Amino acid sequence: MDILIPIGLGFIANLLVFIISKGLKKSNERSLLNSLIAFGVTLLSSFVIGSWLGMGIAVISSGMLLFAILIAIATAIKKLLFNVKINIKPSIIGCNSRRICFFFSN
Repeated sequence: MDILIPIGLGFIANLLVFIISKGLKKSNERSLLNSLIAFGVTLLSSFVIGSWLGMGIAVISSGMLLFAILIAIATAIKKLLFNVKINIKPSIIGCNSRRICFFFSN
């Protein structure tokens, strides 16, 4: 259970990077790129520092990577769901006069 504390710390740190980047009027993709860069810099610095301290920083960077992966999945799902254009037009063929039937068309 002690390993979850630094992973959560990395998750929260990358969340702050994402929020600050998003607050600077950047798109989700650009903010995601900034989060990935923050993960890379943290992982690289853990290799440079080395020893036990570097290993702890590497665990923190794994939480940062986890956040970046979750945001990438959420952004991809949002693009798939909300960028689809559906045209709805009314059709009264086959319906009685008191209701209007709708169907989807391309």
